[in-house]
Amino acid sequence: PVIGRVKVPRTRYAEYLNKIIPREKLSGTVIRIHSSISGVFSQTGAIFKIGDASGIDWFEGAIEVEGFDASDVQEILKAYRKKEDILELKNGRWFSIKASGLGELLNSLAGIGLKPTPEGAVEKISYAKLVSLEQHFNTELRTEKGAKTAIKKFKKFIKEPIERIELPKGFRAVLRPYQQVGVAFIMKLYKSSMGGILADDMGLGKTVQAIAAMSIIAAVDKKARFLVVCPVAAMGVWQSEIERFSDNLACYRWHSGGRNLKDALQSNVIVTTFATYSLDMDKFFDIKFSLVFIDEAQFAKNARTQNAIALRSIQARSILCLTGTPVENRLDDLWALFDLFFPGYLGTLKTFKFYYAGASTYENMETLQRKVAPFLLRRTKTQVLSDLPTKNEIVVKIPMPHEQAKVYEAARRLAVLHMGSLSHGNPLMEMLRHLMNLRRISCHPYLESEAPNPMHSGKLQYLADKLDELQQSASGVLIFSQFTSVLRVAQQLLESRGINPLYLDGQTSEKKRRALVETFQAGKNQFFLISLKAGGTALTLTQADTVIHLDPWWNPAVESQASDRAHRIGQKRKVFVYKFVTEKTVEEKVLMLQEKKRTLFNALLENGSAETGGIGREEISYLLSE
Repeated sequence: PVIGRVKVPRTRYAEYLNKIIPREKLSGTVIRIHSSISGVFSQTGAIFKIGDASGIDWFEGAIEVEGFDASDVQEILKAYRKKEDILELKNGRWFSIKASGLGELLNSLAGIGLKPTPEGAVEKISYAKLVSLEQHFNTELRTEKGAKTAIKKFKKFIKEPIERIELPKGFRAVLRPYQQVGVAFIMKLYKSSMGGILADDMGLGKTVQAIAAMSIIAAVDKKARFLVVCPVAAMGVWQSEIERFSDNLACYRWHSGGRNLKDALQSNVIVTTFATYSLDMDKFFDIKFSLVFIDEAQFAKNARTQNAIALRSIQARSILCLTGTPVENRLDDLWALFDLFFPGYLGTLKTFKFYYAGASTYENMETLQRKVAPFLLRRTKTQVLSDLPTKNEIVVKIPMPHEQAKVYEAARRLAVLHMGSLSHGNPLMEMLRHLMNLRRISCHPYLESEAPNPMHSGKLQYLADKLDELQQSASGVLIFSQFTSVLRVAQQLLESRGINPLYLDGQTSEKKRRALVETFQAGKNQFFLISLKAGGTALTLTQADTVIHLDPWWNPAVESQASDRAHRIGQKRKVFVYKFVTEKTVEEKVLMLQEKKRTLFNALLENGSAETGGIGREEISYLLSE
């Protein structure tokens, strides 16, 4: 046999130990390894050990490496931070950091916002972060005592099927099979003291499912107390639905003047608005609610707002978010909802953005889908309502008259000049004013004038040509725009043709809003002009079979919510949705951005792959192109 020695420079230790030597051994070469570096070739890996800490539902952990003491671990962590691959410890032993899996372990910890001390310790791990770690880890997670019990309890919760529920005698609604499943989902979360998201499509009856769950709990626990936080426009809907469907629920509207906590506590359901709860949250500090519903929870997606901060002060056994759009603009929206009912489970916002909302990989999305699945239930109308008539969406591309095109081109060139003067960074905020102006001109070139002529707009010319046909064929017509100024010009057009349309925007009072809906649903007015955001929630307008969007919105989910005022349970006719888009304008480009946001939404809920970036310089340049 040939015996020899190889002198290896320190800079090549990692290459030799992890690549060359294993390859030579496979080829039959006999290699003798000094005992001081045997640790480099052992299967010793870094582990995270979790035990109990002082306090309720808190745990503490530490990074350990089998066969190495605490001082060695401190050295290893220090070398890792210096990006070293092979480490010679003070005691003369050698250790392969890469082979130990330490990097993967630390990434898993960082993924939920845990940062070990230089000694490898992590204090105050919440229950949410503990169970998140259990799902996140690729390396071994060792638990003892209470931590092991907590993880076992969580695994049991995940595996438990959603069981069929019995409705109390005092509940008067007849639930569809999918609604019964939704109630059972809420009850499973409640019994496990967990929260979640009911993300059914708009119009599938999230409110009645919530009322059924409250009725079940109230029938067993007479002291149960419930809270509903919703947009002001939805307060009347909640109150009337509770009175209509449940004998054992009494509702108190915590809103406007004369709010009295003693009177409110005489009822078992308190319904309030986001803004009112934010003002009065100190009055509810000592109240522990059984079940809380955050209706249209996408309104709380910005965790930094006062309303969102107030919601995080709620004391409750279970918090349920109700929203048809859990991912409205970006994946951060999902993090904000989870931070309401299970804070810490998806890490900090910073770590969430890094792992999921940045340059996310398929593996990252798969991990996120697995983690959120037990807490999120979503059904679409096409999945569960075979008897619901179809919804046909038609994009109508409309050319601009000469005068409108002339005004648009002047505004576009001004925006391009401004864009060129911006040196670096994301120009969205700087350019937002220009983009909004271009979108307004795409609807009408002279919205700021005292009495704009509807015939100066290509869209309103087209609408004018279709009015006779709509009057004869449509049972009801909803006309949406995000611009109230556009709606006012449309109102002027309709009135000039002898049509007296109903009108609703964000300034319409709740009382008048309900009266307008009743009038339309009774068939007394055929046309209803509605601002997009004001009409996106708490309206049932099944008298309509025609929906017209005068302008496209950045987010297709907002448009869909508005269209689904007509396309929902109770609709007996086919619904036709017409999207007016002005040719050769920013509106055509908005359709591209809509598809990008739709892809993001489907990535989480339908196992796709996400494009998670926002609107940057490239997108704005595209929007301003000819």
